[in-house]
Amino acid sequence: MILQRFGSWFAIQVMSQREKNVTTILEQKGYQFFVPTYKVRRTWSDRIKMLEVPLFPGYVFCRVQGVPSGLIPSTPGIVRIVGQGNRCQFLTRKYWPCSERLSINSI
Repeated sequence: MILQRFGSWFAIQVMSQREKNVTTILEQKGYQFFVPTYKVRRTWSDRIKMLEVPLFPGYVFCRVQGVPSGLIPSTPGIVRIVGQGNRCQFLTRKYWPCSERLSINSI
């Protein structure tokens, strides 16, 4: 598997609650991804549980060399690559939702 170490980060919209499935497939295809999460306590009638949920539900961030094509849009669970019109828009440092200290490839 070749990991994409260099390139631009893109926001990818995924189907509802499919972040983990999509990241598993992207990892198998050799892409570097990022899904920021936080812990929340959920209460059911019989128990209380700590869950790790996405900070941006419905979105996965993926590093791609060049313009995303082929392998990413054809991944099951992906709705679209975020951009304007038919053009994909990469994320600049100003709008990147993570810092260097956050781990990559963790959900």
